[in-house]
Amino acid sequence: MTRGQIKLGVLAVFVSALAVVSLAYINIVRPPYLKATRYGVPYYTPQVINPVTNQPVDVNTLARRYLGE
Repeated sequence: MTRGQIKLGVLAVFVSALAVVSLAYINIVRPPYLKATRYGVPYYTPQVINPVTNQPVDVNTLARRYLGE
């Protein structure tokens, strides 16, 4: 193997290890931006526009209405 192939192999191993560690961190620690309400709506979801009134509506309100509450 040439010196360039060894460097590329080391880089590939490093990037693969970094990807595995990142995915493990996301699944174990659960950063705050991944948390959701009891209806399953993420906390940082923007409001949506009601096509009839053109007013912003909270997504939690839509979820409660869809569930029949």
